[in-house]
Amino acid sequence: WETIQFGSREQRRVIDGMAYDVLLHRNVVTGATMAFRAHLREIVLPIPPAWVHDGWIALFAAANGRIGLVKDRLVAYRQHAQNQIGARRHSYSQQLKKIFNAQTTVLVSLAEQYAGALERQKSLRMELSNCVQTGKLEEKVRHCRARLAIRQGTITNGMHHLIGDFLSGNYHRYSRGWRGFIKDAAVLVYRATTLPVARR
Repeated sequence: WETIQFGSREQRRVIDGMAYDVLLHRNVVTGATMAFRAHLREIVLPIPPAWVHDGWIALFAAANGRIGLVKDRLVAYRQHAQNQIGARRHSYSQQLKKIFNAQTTVLVSLAEQYAGALERQKSLRMELSNCVQTGKLEEKVRHCRARLAIRQGTITNGMHHLIGDFLSGNYHRYSRGWRGFIKDAAVLVYRATTLPVARR
């Protein structure tokens, strides 16, 4: 939790029944520490190849009930070269490089992942109480595609998405807040200053 900066504020939101919102923002669950009720197997299986199992299971568990936290240290996490993701601590310079790195392929993957989760969620014909979660998931997919448009669309269209999603609060709900916004703004400025100017 310390390594991924899963602090008391996010922990409180999970405890208060807002785990789905937290997980749409980012995955904070480690599969090796997870336990879930058997009836969820029918919902989460099969797990799509594009997804890491812990994020997929946690998202659908939160959409179908409450998630609890165990604050006791119950496992020792072994960091090695074959970790699927790992939990390495990054230096400040590495973090800054990551913030300003235009990760287009990552955003493509994210958009596809959450679009797949949306299809599964709709196919399950969930109860009316879960329609709110479906709406949030649709907004997450739209936000991922908006961030892609900043990198791949016209500068004008990119500016529209950047400002619109910032004012709507989507960067704080579905990305890394100011860090995601600054990253996308830097990409847009770079594109605006390097794209060739059309001649008459």
